[in-house]
Parts: sequence; C-alpha cells; structure tokens
Amino acid sequence: MQFGRKSALQLLRQKESEVPFIFVSGTMGEEAAVATLKNGAQDYLMKSNLKRLVPAVQRELREAEERRDRKRLERQVQQLQKFEAIGRLAEGLCESGKETLEALGYKVILAENGTEAVALFKNDSARIDVVVVDVVMPGMSGPDAYLEMSAIRPGLGVVFATGYTAEAASLTPLVEKRASVLQKPYSAKSLSQAIRSVLKNRHSTLSH
Repeated sequence: MQFGRKSALQLLRQKESEVPFIFVSGTMGEEAAVATLKNGAQDYLMKSNLKRLVPAVQRELREAEERRDRKRLERQVQQLQKFEAIGRLAEGLCESGKETLEALGYKVILAENGTEAVALFKNDSARIDVVVVDVVMPGMSGPDAYLEMSAIRPGLGVVFATGYTAEAASLTPLVEKRASVLQKPYSAKSLSQAIRSVLKNRHSTLSH
C-alpha cells in the first residue's frame, strides 16, 4: 500500500488542520503541481531549488497563524451576534409578556433595574401583589430588591428570573417561602403561569 503526497494531503485536510502543506519533489511536472495546489496544498518545491524551502515554510507558517486568527475573530463575532440576538429576544419578550399579562387583566409596571423597582414599589406598594425580577440586575440584585420590598409589604409574591442553575440554587431559602423561579429564556405563557402560581400560594397563605 502506497502513501503518497495526495493521500497525505487528503488526510490532513480531513482533519480540518491549518498546518501548511508544502510538496517537495524531484519529478513533479507543472500539471501535477497545479492539481496539488487545487487540492489544498500551499506550495510545491523542486529538489533542485531548495533555497526556497526556508522562506516558503516561514511564509506559510505566518499565513496559517493569520488564518487561525481570522477564524477566531469570526467565532467571536458570531458569539457576540448570538448574545445580541438573545438580548433583543429578552427585550421583546419583556414587552410581549407585558402585553400578555395586561390582556389577562393584570396591571403591569416596568422598571429598568432593582433600584428603580424598589422606588416604584414604595410609591404604590398597596396595589402590587407580585414582583417579577431578574436575579442579576444593575445597581441592586433581584433578591436584594425583593427583600427591601417585602420588608414594606410582608408576604409579597415574587418570581425570580435567572439563566443560571447556580443562581437558582442560591434562591432556595426564598423558594421555601413560596417564591417562584423562572428559567431563562422563558415564554410569556410560562411567565403567566408562574405569576398565577405565586398568587394562588399567596392567597392560600393569607386565608390561613
């Protein structure tokens, strides 16, 4: 079984390797050289002209590193685009969730962060039965904001939204007090169900 330049090149490309491939031959004709380059080789050299070998290797190593850098940047851009898309989805879901809840008869007050949520709650605490907060928010975390609000109105219902399992685990003491945890990304339907569950538990507690 022969293992020639063509087989070696195919094996390397099947592994999607960025390692440069340079043929060195003493008999390769022009037609074979062109075919080799079309198959993915970076360069070819004749044994009669090996003074080109070192510069060719240096050049191809440099270009291979540039290709790796480009691919790495492309992956980073794709990841950023993915995060941006998730951000837009979350923003749209917030608005659609508001519309859904209002259609079900709830009055909804939106806040940009934990500090604003506490301020809005203080202004209208008697009319707010449930708060929905992200665990991580600018300025003040969701749990901290809820603790301030529940100090004003004990028994206040709460739904914590989180995208991380570790965050959900840290909410265990509050969950034991009938707080609800909603995993991101969530649908407007899931949000509505979580709120209904919290209201049901709250009314059950108040009736005893």
